[in-house]
Amino acid sequence: MKKLFPRIAILLVFVLGMFTVAPPGSSAISKNMKPTPKLFLEDYLDAVKHQDLEKMMNNIVDERQLTIDDYLEIMSRDKLNSYEIVNAKKVDEEHHYFVVRGSYDSGLVCETPVEVKKLNSEWKVVVNSNTLTSDDNKIIKQGNDQYVNKPNVSNALNRQKMKPADVIMWWNYSRKFGGITFYSDTTFSVPHQKHLILAIDRQGATGFAKSVGITYAVVQKGFFGDKVWGKKYVRGSVVMGKRFRINGKSKTFKGAHLRFTPNFKGGIYHTTGAVDW
Repeated sequence: MKKLFPRIAILLVFVLGMFTVAPPGSSAISKNMKPTPKLFLEDYLDAVKHQDLEKMMNNIVDERQLTIDDYLEIMSRDKLNSYEIVNAKKVDEEHHYFVVRGSYDSGLVCETPVEVKKLNSEWKVVVNSNTLTSDDNKIIKQGNDQYVNKPNVSNALNRQKMKPADVIMWWNYSRKFGGITFYSDTTFSVPHQKHLILAIDRQGATGFAKSVGITYAVVQKGFFGDKVWGKKYVRGSVVMGKRFRINGKSKTFKGAHLRFTPNFKGGIYHTTGAVDW
């Protein structure tokens, strides 16, 4: 009988160990485990679900340079309820591309491309111009966004050459580098319609003429990418003022920024205009 005690003790340790294993579906990564890119992304997405701000900021490299206040603002607007990785592609050993379908508290369902790269021997979620402007950004189901009244327009608008009838916001940017995405300083809301007007006063870049181009997009900043309402690529220099229609994917969209993506690296861009309805 005494010989049975060691065997029973070993069996009890094994059984108790089974109960301490992470439950099915959990993406928790132990300290001793070397995570795959997919497991790492799932662990990050779980941090987003639980609004673990510190973990989120420590595991992402985002060219949008979101601040803590930006994250808190997103948290107040959106809460990720569930997610599914609907596409995965290995670019190379240290670079993987995923598309994540996320469902949010508001009822919004959207797909967002995400890159996972190994930087300084650690996996990181990477948000850059490639993911932000990818056609894989899709709104599958519009949430219950409530329209927010347009803000008061600055008197500086009166100095612009173009004066749209109903201005939502205006911009005036210079010395922006090509190939680097940037955003409007102010937010706005889309009214109950499916298109807006880009009233561009000026657009150009040093060293370029006909080849200059900027993609304008109406977006909401999210935890690992932008939710895109609509976008428009405007090619060539604009010197006398032109209007362009930007078609949207829903009738309402709150907390939006206008996103600018100049096409060619190396040039210095400038753009002035307003968003009109």
